[in-house]
Amino acid sequence: MFNSRLGCSSISFRHQDLTTALRTIDGLGFEEIDLGALPGVCDHVPYDLDSDAVTAVTAEVAASGLRVRSVNGDIGDLNAALDAGQRGARQRHLDALLTLTANTGASALVLPCGALGRDPVRSLEEDLDTIATQLIGAGQRAAEFGVELWTESLHFLRICWNLDLAEQLAARLAGSGVGIVMDFSHIVAAG
Repeated sequence: MFNSRLGCSSISFRHQDLTTALRTIDGLGFEEIDLGALPGVCDHVPYDLDSDAVTAVTAEVAASGLRVRSVNGDIGDLNAALDAGQRGARQRHLDALLTLTANTGASALVLPCGALGRDPVRSLEEDLDTIATQLIGAGQRAAEFGVELWTESLHFLRICWNLDLAEQLAARLAGSGVGIVMDFSHIVAAG
């Protein structure tokens, strides 16, 4: 029915629980998904992602028969200044998402481009530098799990909300191995 490269994000069915969303996606003829792990936006993956939760979500996805191309997650505002405790919590959450990504056979973890909102925490230049540094670090960690890291570098609700800012972030990521995801809903929203 569909091209084998055409997948569906579980975020499209965020109003359903994970089992129902997977069944819906499969029923529509898709074979591959982007697994939404965005608490508050899409609760298909619990935010408290301990090893039991990773195992449960992995098993549920495997039982659906759908392949996972990517896990779409969030480890917090990448342009925020964090203390040691917050950095540790971010790293633990990143590792849990990377474990889920690897265990589901996904190619990559997708992270957003900074805080939800367009106002910089410090200055625009400093925030873009910080976001790039955080993404590159997360990409290096992802490689240790055998997966890639991608970012939605143009996201209408985040600091890189237009093409100019997305290009500035992409330039900072050039050669780092961090991939770019094109979410056309955000591209259209940004004009």
